[in-house]
Amino acid sequence: MLLAPKGYHPSGHAGKGPSRGALASSGVLSLSGLGDALLYPILPVFGPSMGFSDLGIGLLLSINRWIRIPGNTYMAQGLNHTGIKNMALIASVLAVLTTFSYGMELGFLPFLMARIVWGLSYSGLKTASLAYTLEVKKYRGRIFGISHGIKSMGGIIAMGTGPFIMQSMGMDRGFFLLGSLSCLGTLLALGLPKVPLPYQRVHLKMSFVPSPFNLVVFGSSMAMDGILIVNLAHLLGAGTGSPQRLVGIMGFYLLIRNTLVAALPIIVGWLGRTRSIPRLFNSCLLVGILMWGALACGHTGPSLIAIFGCQAIVWAYTPYIAHHRYKKSPLPTIAQVGSWSDLGRALGALSGLWLWQLLGKEILCTFLMCTMLLLYLNYIQYEKRNRPPL
Repeated sequence: MLLAPKGYHPSGHAGKGPSRGALASSGVLSLSGLGDALLYPILPVFGPSMGFSDLGIGLLLSINRWIRIPGNTYMAQGLNHTGIKNMALIASVLAVLTTFSYGMELGFLPFLMARIVWGLSYSGLKTASLAYTLEVKKYRGRIFGISHGIKSMGGIIAMGTGPFIMQSMGMDRGFFLLGSLSCLGTLLALGLPKVPLPYQRVHLKMSFVPSPFNLVVFGSSMAMDGILIVNLAHLLGAGTGSPQRLVGIMGFYLLIRNTLVAALPIIVGWLGRTRSIPRLFNSCLLVGILMWGALACGHTGPSLIAIFGCQAIVWAYTPYIAHHRYKKSPLPTIAQVGSWSDLGRALGALSGLWLWQLLGKEILCTFLMCTMLLLYLNYIQYEKRNRPPL
């Protein structure tokens, strides 16, 4: 896929350009995702009144992740044709157009197409941001954490203002306003630095080897970033009253989630030592899994906040762990792990509502905890016996 060519030395552009590009491109992704972030509390509540079934809502919330599974690899290969800056610019423009389309009420199929386009845009923006980050030669772990925190700022904006905007302006004008704000991301993309590409394109088939690390990333993504998010309305809906009030409560919890996703990686990036990141990653993964047991017992609020915080660290540093294990070919490895993560999120978003109706809260949460715990123990044992675990 993408490997460093002979004779290439990164020291020629290892200064401020890649660091500035990593942080600025994260800002582009953050602003471009405003509309997508708000769909997760909006569609489960208002989707039925728009004529969408539970399966249709799950498909709309997951199709962008399905398309990212092959998209991660192809976007990484496409960097050789477009360059990092141009890929981020094109993807940001497409993201703005999809946000505008969410408020047009064009029907299910146009909505589905917009979600597919957004999925490809996200792959392009994420690949560009990672390409800048991988060119940073000093404090790379810190840059990973800070850039991931910046990427999550858009979710904070969307969850902090989105429910109020939708209630006061309606979906059509609300998404038009968010699309206008996303245009700032396109302006930011215009100022990204042009960093010479240190890669050459070689043939590489997409790999979906079910390694212990890939499987535990898949499982945690499916449960915590897929099933949990689409079922927030069920978890928080008891005694909330009107749908508008429910959207507000969901928006509040998603605001907490996005704040943790933004703040914790930045704090860890600034204060943590690079060598301690794998240990912190494993600890947060385990605590997040165990919190599903508390969720099954009815401790909804504290359990959700604990899961959000732990998953914030896991999500932020999954690419770093992949890079840490395979330094010779980091971008292909990160793209592969990202595909497993996106596969988990897609399956979780697609099946989450159906699984809730089939199993109920207690059985579903207990089943997910036990399954993820087995995947975690398998990953830890394999990591002790064989390094790297990918």
